[in-house]
Amino acid sequence: MREIAKRVSLRLDSTEYAHLKQLSIDTGLKMEPVIRRLIVGAELRPRPPDELAELLRQLSGMAVNINQIAKVANASGFVRMEDIAHIKMVQGMLWQAVKEL
Repeated sequence: MREIAKRVSLRLDSTEYAHLKQLSIDTGLKMEPVIRRLIVGAELRPRPPDELAELLRQLSGMAVNINQIAKVANASGFVRMEDIAHIKMVQGMLWQAVKEL
């Protein structure tokens, strides 16, 4: 861990402060880390939406279901149409949720 040796005091006008505050909100970082990253030229990325974790969980579950169906299809030589319809329905719902982010 590096040692912080120098302290910098900074005054901002209301517009600059509002911009820094918005960057902080958008990235999910406190103001000090935002300033540090800006100083070194690092790219500031927006914090992923809260719904992303739930979508990823659902995608993971869908992948497991598809793998199970593929395993049965390989063993038996056929796939139930209900399984395909269910996959398409869930895929459509997830795609719509992703587009809304």
